[in-house]
Amino acid sequence: MDRYFQPNIVSTYLTCFKTPIIFIPADYRKKLLTWNKAMSHTSESSYLLLAQILIDLSKFQKKYCADSSLFVSDVKTSSAQRIINYIDANYTTLQNVSQIAECCGVSESYIHRIIKKNTSVTVKEYINKLRLRHAIHEMDCSNNSFAIISKACGFQNISYFYYLFKKNYGLTPTEYREQLKKTHK
Repeated sequence: MDRYFQPNIVSTYLTCFKTPIIFIPADYRKKLLTWNKAMSHTSESSYLLLAQILIDLSKFQKKYCADSSLFVSDVKTSSAQRIINYIDANYTTLQNVSQIAECCGVSESYIHRIIKKNTSVTVKEYINKLRLRHAIHEMDCSNNSFAIISKACGFQNISYFYYLFKKNYGLTPTEYREQLKKTHK
């Protein structure tokens, strides 16, 4: 990309990757697949298309990621990055902080400090926000029941899933899904 764009523009395009989960609407995913089939990957215009896609991803990030706590600040140490990467990869199965500490070879208190420092939320809040973003993605992409979605996202209790969803988004999962249906018509 540096060949076609100035470095400050490239860094602006890549800001969308500071969020662990980027939500992409289903209709846009279809558009991406169409573009992928139509474009020659070596043509000059494919770089312009890439720039447009990155701009769109940044817009989706701002639109669908209202909770800025999912933005991870620049992590300086490799152990901190390893911890965040581990949580991002395993949030659906994590039950407690001791699991993270054991797998990453650090203390639980260190995990709490690192997550708070780099995400401005607690470990539990960070994991729950990842799970909720996953749930929103599942609701957009499937007609699965909320019980299946909540379990797939790592929630052990559907009532807790409903509680957190309402607390974070101001709507119940049912109300959210109804809004999705209205916007996709």
